[in-house]
Amino acid sequence: EKKATAYHEAGHTLLHYYLKHTDPLHKVTIIPHGQALGVTMSLPIKDSYTKNHSMLTDWIKVCMGGYVAEEMVYGETTTGTSNDIKQATEIARRMVTEWGMSPLGFVSYGQEDEPLFLGREISRRKDYSENTAKLIDEQVSKILSGALDETRALLKEHKDQLELLTGKLVEKETLDDAEVRELLGFPPVENVTNFV
Repeated sequence: EKKATAYHEAGHTLLHYYLKHTDPLHKVTIIPHGQALGVTMSLPIKDSYTKNHSMLTDWIKVCMGGYVAEEMVYGETTTGTSNDIKQATEIARRMVTEWGMSPLGFVSYGQEDEPLFLGREISRRKDYSENTAKLIDEQVSKILSGALDETRALLKEHKDQLELLTGKLVEKETLDDAEVRELLGFPPVENVTNFV
């Protein structure tokens, strides 16, 4: 389980170094935190109040890193990917329904109303048609499947680094950005302005 967690977190971590529009890695750990078996943390260089399409799709890919790493190594995934899947799906759905970042264009589809009691399906109300809901689902699926293909290609291309990083995580349990850079042969960063 420790090694599986290391592969998962290494999958998230590696993408921070190959995607242009992500925040820099702060540290990665396979020491459990709350319900998470491990955590990959990034820190923004500066405050950012808006995100563009490129930033959001790269963040979706980072969310997918653990899932793809598990799939590549074990041929199946674990329940540890649940939160990542939720987060990626939520971003993709908001890109389509709130932020106009799909071919459906400049329109807000609002949210399905949350029910006031437990009969969720009975009390849900949408302010768009079933046909529109189908188009939204198609666009969300298109964003997710495109990001998944790119994530698979990136991690497959750098599988040797994934293995190296996993082994070091099993050994040390926690690595910061400088340690990951040294391990994988990336140039060191003297100060945060060099990330830009």
